[in-house]
Amino acid sequence: MKSGEITRFDVQAKCPHCENDTTIFQNELVDAEAECQHCDESFQIKLDEEY
Repeated sequence: MKSGEITRFDVQAKCPHCENDTTIFQNELVDAEAECQHCDESFQIKLDEEY
């Protein structure tokens, strides 16, 4: 199977601190940790294991 390349990656995640949706881009995601654009708090995110 050939390998593809991710050319764009962004995720909408709900912040557990302020409950707002925030956009997380590939370069902002470090070790499954992100920072909310609204309250600047850090939180962990991960893919749902069902998918």
